[in-house]
Amino acid sequence: MVSRVAVVVLLVAGAAADVPLHNREEMDVKLDECFRRLFTPQLSSTFTPDEIGLYFAHFKRHAIDALPPSTIGAGKHNFLTDESLQAICEAAFSEARPASYEAMARQINTQHDTTWVAENPPRFRQMSVKDARRLMGTFVGDQYIHLQEKKPTVPVDRDALPESFDARERWPECKDVIGHVRDQAECGSCWAFASTEAFNDRMCIKTNGSFQTLLSPQDTTSCCDESHCFSFGCDGGQPALAWQWFTEVGVVSGGDYGDIGTGDTCWPYQLPMCSHHVKGPYPACNGEQSTPKCMAKCSETNYTEQFNQDRHKAYEAFTLFDVDEAKREIMENGPITGAFSVYSDFLTYKSGVYQHVKGRMLGGHAIKILGWGVEDGVEYWLVLNSWNDTWGDKGYFKIKMGDCGINDMLSTGHVSANTPTPQHQQQQPRMRTSGHRQPADTHHDVTLINA
Repeated sequence: MVSRVAVVVLLVAGAAADVPLHNREEMDVKLDECFRRLFTPQLSSTFTPDEIGLYFAHFKRHAIDALPPSTIGAGKHNFLTDESLQAICEAAFSEARPASYEAMARQINTQHDTTWVAENPPRFRQMSVKDARRLMGTFVGDQYIHLQEKKPTVPVDRDALPESFDARERWPECKDVIGHVRDQAECGSCWAFASTEAFNDRMCIKTNGSFQTLLSPQDTTSCCDESHCFSFGCDGGQPALAWQWFTEVGVVSGGDYGDIGTGDTCWPYQLPMCSHHVKGPYPACNGEQSTPKCMAKCSETNYTEQFNQDRHKAYEAFTLFDVDEAKREIMENGPITGAFSVYSDFLTYKSGVYQHVKGRMLGGHAIKILGWGVEDGVEYWLVLNSWNDTWGDKGYFKIKMGDCGINDMLSTGHVSANTPTPQHQQQQPRMRTSGHRQPADTHHDVTLINA
């Protein structure tokens, strides 16, 4: 994508082909010309008329967002070079493509060897690719930070592992907590949801079902930040380091956005779903959603517990590097946190065992793994997403084991019934390095290991 800095450079690069812009109306005309030039006949046969309308609306929004603030001014003669305008148009056109559309779902469903069913889901049919990418808030691959591996005291008896397992069935007293589908809204906080939810489940399991309170992904999103967790709220984070955060600081109670005002928990989720400048099922977005600030007191003024007394802690956090060890960990202690690379076809998942078929990579995503199984000979993880229950199989999906890197990014932690403060030294995370920029080191001593 063309950055604002790059556009500024292009603006001053030459005057021979300057395009004068006096107002927003002139810019709209130029953008309309750009879109018509880039929208090929082949694309006309790919999208429905309604989808083309959405494509154009997203295109204008992303193109205008990429302009320097001073480009359009009332009564002023401002200039863009043809080169700069073309660069803006091409970047916006790529990012404005509908995140999901009917033809993609149709193509997947007509493949003879597919193991899953696709649809054009309500969650994404109003979004552009850029809008959807914002939900992929987990660093993956060489940017994923691993904690130390917990060495098993007893080797895994693979013959004792069942062919299928579902934590909701194993611990029915906690099925309402384990099966609670949450919604990260239009924020890249999946890393916080996936870790907080798995911790929540393990608290319930460890207390034999007596702990049914929802824990706060908002607390994790807002406070497990760059200086503590190499994480950036709605702009992405590290699920394994969130588990370490639970051992060091803990997390308060917190329900969903719809629980605000009830006083049932300390810090409910603060961000609602919204529609991006197009007619949709949600209220209109007021710009890009930013991360709510970290707080030291409950947002619910009528919640009776004090903030610091409401914190719940794990006593250790670790990474799982072996699939069978991960299965045993789920079977003995409850759901774990996973992460994987998301491709555009994943957005259209409805049922079956997902495996990547087509489409570009959008980013990394974190989720909660609550079991496994085999379907038509394909081994899969049973997963709960954080995109509400209108997406996928009522908020759930199955993914082929190992697909999209999911087996390589598994983390969890242990809890006790009274969640004691750790008495032992804090663990050091393992950071695999690459040529990519890593967040600045501040509070943690980090052992760097070349992958």
